[in-house]
Amino acid sequence: MPVLETITDRDNEVLFDGHIEAHLGWRLKPLPRFHPMDRMIMGEKDGDHHPSEGESIEGWLEYKTRTRLFREFPSVMISLSKILTGVGYSERTGLAYWLGVSFPSPKDPESREYYMSKITKGTIDHNRIALSGRYD
Repeated sequence: MPVLETITDRDNEVLFDGHIEAHLGWRLKPLPRFHPMDRMIMGEKDGDHHPSEGESIEGWLEYKTRTRLFREFPSVMISLSKILTGVGYSERTGLAYWLGVSFPSPKDPESREYYMSKITKGTIDHNRIALSGRYD
């Protein structure tokens, strides 16, 4: 299996985590490197105490970094296997599956814009699926 994730990608995930915690109050916990999803959305903090065992998982999240500006293209390419895996986890566990995508800011090339979307089976049913991107 090719490893397409770079150190920069992992650094962007850490920045994304901080942005999401600051703006949504969610606490994200990374999953292992070869797990099919990037993050678990963890239960609310109980004061400053975070037990490492027995924490509840509130949802699933996949994060993607894009290098082109938002709306530069009419669509965003996301791996269908990532979407199907996340929806499958959501259906089996009853927990929400979210897709987070960041794009470079047109105002400041050193910063990013973040977008979140809850993905369900209905998302797949009501959107066009097409073959595109790499073929490797």
